[in-house]
Amino acid sequence: MKHFSFSWDMGSLYRGNSIFLSISLALIFSMAFQVCVFSGTLLVLHTNDIHGHMTPQPMTGGKGSMGGLPALSTALNAQRRKAALLGWETMTVDAGDFVQGTPYSDLSRGEDMALMAESLGYEFFTIGNHEFDFGKEHLSKLIPLTGAEFICTNLVVSDERGNDQPISGCKLFSVVERAGARIGIIGLMTTDLPAMTGKANIEGIKILDPAQTAVRAMTLCRESGATVIILLSHMGYGADIALADEVSGIDLIVGSHSHTAVSRPTVVIPGSGAVADPGSNQTNGSTDPMAQGALVTQTGSYTNYLGWARLNIDDRTHRVSGRTGGLILLDTSKFTADPKMVRKSSVVTDRVDALLGATVGIVENEMISAIPADLAAQTPAADDNERKSRFNQLKKSLEGNIEFILEPGSSRVVVLESTAGNFVADAMRWSVGADIAIQNGGGVRGGLTGKVLLSDLHRMMPFKNKVVMTRVNGKIVRILAERVVARYSYGLGVISGMEIIFDPAAPEMSRVVEVLVGGQPLDENRDYTVATNDFIFDGGDSYAEFRKCSRIDNIEEIEVREAMRRYLGEMSPYRCRVEGRIRTER
Repeated sequence: MKHFSFSWDMGSLYRGNSIFLSISLALIFSMAFQVCVFSGTLLVLHTNDIHGHMTPQPMTGGKGSMGGLPALSTALNAQRRKAALLGWETMTVDAGDFVQGTPYSDLSRGEDMALMAESLGYEFFTIGNHEFDFGKEHLSKLIPLTGAEFICTNLVVSDERGNDQPISGCKLFSVVERAGARIGIIGLMTTDLPAMTGKANIEGIKILDPAQTAVRAMTLCRESGATVIILLSHMGYGADIALADEVSGIDLIVGSHSHTAVSRPTVVIPGSGAVADPGSNQTNGSTDPMAQGALVTQTGSYTNYLGWARLNIDDRTHRVSGRTGGLILLDTSKFTADPKMVRKSSVVTDRVDALLGATVGIVENEMISAIPADLAAQTPAADDNERKSRFNQLKKSLEGNIEFILEPGSSRVVVLESTAGNFVADAMRWSVGADIAIQNGGGVRGGLTGKVLLSDLHRMMPFKNKVVMTRVNGKIVRILAERVVARYSYGLGVISGMEIIFDPAAPEMSRVVEVLVGGQPLDENRDYTVATNDFIFDGGDSYAEFRKCSRIDNIEEIEVREAMRRYLGEMSPYRCRVEGRIRTER
């Protein structure tokens, strides 16, 4: 059954005579009644990678703010009311990394955020890699606090007989009734999980192949009567596109992990490699691309957007007959804070602010770690003059020539050198007197500007990693430089004391053209001291070379965050600039 939509021009209706008006309205309502009888609509409201962000974030240039749980609550309630008026049913889901990222979440080890999830009305989650940051046992205690079902299909543990079982607190899949159909829900985790969390956090957990596991889980869902399949994925936008091309039968993929803001969800036709724009009329010979393939979407991160996907369900087949989706920017000037959520979250934020309210120093200009969310959404630049204007404004506010590239296979903007990353790496190198410092870019969560409080440093560096120093020869330094520019999806590494010139079009681990240390060409026959964090030193984020290195023990053991506090205190007022530490071959 086709989905009908109407665009009403009330002015032209009123210009006609009363008979024409009566007949027109009668026909319209008759057709609308038929649509309502023979089809249902499911509105899926979705978020991802919230990372404990209870409060709003400033927009580019400090003009207004976006996000925060009170604004998210207002937007969710508004969408639910709209759906009720239209006779639609709703489902509220999150694709992982709900906790870990701000002191508002971290000081309670995620418990305060879990309680917020229940108040927001979430029904289904999948697990993100950062849900394991406090250990798998603690995660099993957080799950019941959310009031939601946790679905994780490809993470299993073995029982006494060696059979695969879901990890504690989770289900392998779920099937629910909505909009006249049975909806199967599955969840997938990235296979990179071991490189993204401590070994002890996931000890005993097996990671199964996502595609094979998805097919098996979908079969079980179908056997339970499901005719619609929704995947909650914590694998990243590129991996979601690849999975949708490989596996048929998925109707909607709600993604996460790569923090990609997909303003216009894409439709992937399995087996064809085709990616269709939802606004198109034809994909790979099909006249109705919206009624086949998987709709792939993601909201970026930090509650800056609320995502929505509308699935039209055919009442005869109980399958998806059409779909669309998009993002709602949670501009706090348009989404006033929900008073109930303000009261609930203020209990947490006021307590934490009192603990971490001391001033550390001053940052004179805007410091960024990535393209701000309100600029990074996948919106065609040629059609978005406002976005281009803000983009140019950002570039002018940064001292130096900031360089961007597009991640291959997507329109995601990747910053080659972030001023926030420079600050963190400089602080690490300064704290131990090393030649070089390397920090994983994904560990730097936002920047600083103006008066900086302890709470700002916690938000920027939410992890309790410690500074480690080692000594390596120049050949290993070159391999480490390759690691820095290897993985666009999770952010380039950040560095201090060296410069990397690379070719972004070259294959991974073959991109580096030249390395400079202290302004001089890398000498592969000499040794260099390298500062990093203990997560990377243990091989995290795929820096396997550090596993063979020995620590230099005669240094003070401090957290990276403490190194940042001391460095800013020493350098305040601090002014950041782009220096060309990581740049493309010219």
